[in-house]
Amino acid sequence: MRISSRPLFVWWPYSLLLVVVAGLYGQSLGFGYVWDDRALFLDNTLLREGSWSWAAVARPILPDTPYFRPLVLSTWMVEMQLFQLTPLYSHAVNVVLHGISTCLLFAIACRVFERYEGARTAALCAALLYTVHPCLAEGVAWISGRFDLLATALLLAGCSVALAPATVVRCALVAVFALGAMLSKETGVLLAPLLVLLTLARYPAASIAAVFRGLWPYLLACAVATAVYFVLRSQGLGFASYAEFGLAQVVDAMMRYEVWLRTLSFYTFMAFVPFSDISPRHDLLVEMASFRQHAAALGVALLLLVAVVGFALKRRAWAVLWLGFYVGIFPVLGIFVINTGETIGSERFLYLPLTMLALALAALCLDIRQRSPQRRDIVMLTGTLGAGWLAMSLFVTYTVTSMWESDLRLWSWQYRTNAGNTLVRTAYLAALSKTQGAAAEKQFKEEIERIRTVHGGQLPLNVQIVYSGYLLEKNDPESLLYLQGMVENAPNMWRGLQRGETSQSDRVTFSGVLANYSQALMVFEGDLVNARKYLLQAQNLAPRGAEYQVVHQLIALEYLEGNKATALALYRNHAGMLQAYNLRKMHGAMGTLVAYTCLRKQRPHCEAYAQEFLDYLREDVGQPSR
Repeated sequence: MRISSRPLFVWWPYSLLLVVVAGLYGQSLGFGYVWDDRALFLDNTLLREGSWSWAAVARPILPDTPYFRPLVLSTWMVEMQLFQLTPLYSHAVNVVLHGISTCLLFAIACRVFERYEGARTAALCAALLYTVHPCLAEGVAWISGRFDLLATALLLAGCSVALAPATVVRCALVAVFALGAMLSKETGVLLAPLLVLLTLARYPAASIAAVFRGLWPYLLACAVATAVYFVLRSQGLGFASYAEFGLAQVVDAMMRYEVWLRTLSFYTFMAFVPFSDISPRHDLLVEMASFRQHAAALGVALLLLVAVVGFALKRRAWAVLWLGFYVGIFPVLGIFVINTGETIGSERFLYLPLTMLALALAALCLDIRQRSPQRRDIVMLTGTLGAGWLAMSLFVTYTVTSMWESDLRLWSWQYRTNAGNTLVRTAYLAALSKTQGAAAEKQFKEEIERIRTVHGGQLPLNVQIVYSGYLLEKNDPESLLYLQGMVENAPNMWRGLQRGETSQSDRVTFSGVLANYSQALMVFEGDLVNARKYLLQAQNLAPRGAEYQVVHQLIALEYLEGNKATALALYRNHAGMLQAYNLRKMHGAMGTLVAYTCLRKQRPHCEAYAQEFLDYLREDVGQPSR
């Protein structure tokens, strides 16, 4: 039986793309958890406790945020229950998703370019341009980048299906893919407009009315999926859209034109020349200063946008596809503020838009060759530039990917170039403080002293938080002084908490400070009364799913006060959560806390007392109440 030679059925390009993906990102299989992995899912016992439940995933990915992404949370929940805390499998899923996206992009390109000679070669070039782009390293090498990976893979799958004539089965598949993309990240709603642009580029001679007549079943399927998504979103979050979305936000966006214009320039230039500016943190204030000093960059970005729109109105296929790039970055331009987090943007937000830009550049080359078939010099120049860009991207992407191996490597890299950034400094010091070895400990202490000298003998608040935690871990009484100073001498901090004027990240941070202060009061002073006071405050601030950080201390405190029945009841009520986190680790922490507090209160036989406490908990065979 003769094998078809049509591009979609020739498998070697898919093999090549997967080999490139494996070569670039296979190294990430040995990486650990980094950055926000802990906040998003590691410290969330709801994802690790018991079997899958809608309540565990149908919630904001972080408390008090409008980000509703239950499908990605479900994938993490399944992984943690099957493989426990093993990052290998989570990284493997990300690499596989990236491989799927690149293969789907090749398949889509073959369809869109089918009227051109050399369509398969152009499609492969587009997929390679996308696969090796340095801006994708963050999304693939970082487990928490899965939101963009899964949403894009499902969106491309939907577009791939919808490029064939509509049938009931295909419409159902498109609806499923669209809903899955939206449940992975809000950008999934872009499936319908991107599908329209792909079809317009595929049939540039067809009228717009004819295009919509062919697409209406798929667009209807997308509309149904969107309606279902907003129902689920409203049920999970309590609201369907973003808060305060309306005329006032539009007016505010017009007043903030500098921000979204600079963001447009930022994403445009990162798409083409990302080699020297790759970073997980792009400061808003720094970028805005750059905007005012280098307005020429903005001018180029705006001229490019105007040129693309002009050619798109003439139905040039490459320009229509290029519009898809702008459609993809529109939600993250900053026109409608959701949460800038003092950053101009993140490279992982380009994961979807770059699919359309890669198609556009390949289509532009095909268009030039078709219009100037005799100009071999143009073809040679384009090929040389493309090959050079690919080679440089391969080197930069492989190198940048290796930086995501661990928190220490990631933030050491960033600290060398952005030491003044508060988040970078805090993350670097925290990673350094948790690194084992005399060299790391010496480096940490030297950096603390350097920062103290720079700030006139005082440590900034964020550095105090890290340093006090380090001292407490070392059982150094000096930690009590730092913690006491932060709790008692930062009235604005606590006043903001009481008024609800602080962000969720601040509340999580302050919860940790209060819990540490409570622990220090128990261990170094034996003060159970004030320890309870601050521990209860910490419990009120702890986000849902992370209460174990407070509960295990509260169980130990109740036992130390002689309230054995209360301690046992707390243990029963939260045994599932403690087990989901790490019951052995929790037992060790509670036992150590009881033993040290016992010594501070000068009680006899403290080690035996702590062991008796743990035996008392372990002997209980009752099921934890819910």
